[in-house]
Amino acid sequence: MQRPALTVMVVTVPVVLVALVGGAFWATCTGPTPVIESQPVCPAEALGERFGTKHLMWGGQMTDESFGTHAFGLRYRYVAGPVPSETCDDCRACDIDGVPCANPDGCGWWGCWQHDILPPGRVASDFASNNNVPTLITYYTWLAVSGGVEGESELAALADEDRVASWLGDLRFFTQTLSDQGPVIVHMEPDLLGFLHKSGRAPSDIPVALSGVPECADLPNTAASLMPCWGEIVDEYAPEALLGIHVSAWGHGADLMRHPGVLNPVEHATQTASFLQSANLTGDLLVVEASDRDSGFNGQPWTDTQPSLDRALIWASTLTKTTELPHLWWQIPMGTPELDNTCGRYVDDRVLRFVEARHAVAAAGAIGVVFGAGTECMTSPETDDGAFLRAIAPALSDPTPLCGP
Repeated sequence: MQRPALTVMVVTVPVVLVALVGGAFWATCTGPTPVIESQPVCPAEALGERFGTKHLMWGGQMTDESFGTHAFGLRYRYVAGPVPSETCDDCRACDIDGVPCANPDGCGWWGCWQHDILPPGRVASDFASNNNVPTLITYYTWLAVSGGVEGESELAALADEDRVASWLGDLRFFTQTLSDQGPVIVHMEPDLLGFLHKSGRAPSDIPVALSGVPECADLPNTAASLMPCWGEIVDEYAPEALLGIHVSAWGHGADLMRHPGVLNPVEHATQTASFLQSANLTGDLLVVEASDRDSGFNGQPWTDTQPSLDRALIWASTLTKTTELPHLWWQIPMGTPELDNTCGRYVDDRVLRFVEARHAVAAAGAIGVVFGAGTECMTSPETDDGAFLRAIAPALSDPTPLCGP
């Protein structure tokens, strides 16, 4: 399915007031469940048809055993790290910068994360095919390919034709592994667009060396071609896949998830949508987050009130209204209030808040909510004595219609 660049309608409104990815802390949302006006046209409903559901999807990153305890609707994982500079057909024979990809040590390339006697890429194709539910795979390689330094350094590396050709050549291979799969969300490069936005430069003024990428060689060599290029590659090699565009809450000025009393969520989201339009927004859904750290991590008390859920939902709802794309809440921390702030058992309350506010989450235009950790020692179903699975149970036993009442 060919995706044209989408036109974002920017609406003028009165002022009313993410390690692996992100880093803002969320804390307790006191007060009543937020009331969010349902989307007049709800793109989540149409996307739900692709997944065979009419209800908000809940899921996350967890073991098979934990996932099997409930009727979860969406599962995700990462592929990340350095990539080969040329085609690798056998993990036992290829290397990256002189580091062999053979097990047990490996070269770090996601394509050889499985046993090295299996063909490269099986870790992705097996994950997409061996689950009886929709899947999301977060493709997060550019940071490593660019040199491993976030921000301006990785933006400058976009002008390096060899690096870009290796990166998008690997994306080509990744999507080829999904060519015979049903709908799977390809979630592209968390944080990269956020750093582009934060730079303050127009995407058309930031060089990106696409000339060495056959699928994108006719596009202008600027950051305004990144999303269209990703769309070209995904469409050509995995036509049933859905392209998920990551939207950071900190690209425009300060971080909306850190500064509850300063930023206007409607203005912030409208400006963010305008940036996406300037970068030729191309995709099937937006992927948003509210930090990838449990609030109790590093001694941050979960009772410290920072941003509240209602403001976050207003922000996400505005993004969906202006882009006409549904959004997915991704990598929400799994902590719960009864834990003791030790490794694997950090306190948070976002599971409870999203479950309590699930009808408002759906009314805001979400297609789903998935939970997971962005770094080591975060809370997980495998370390919290079942606290997350107990907290999420009400949402799974009482399915929430997409788009709200």
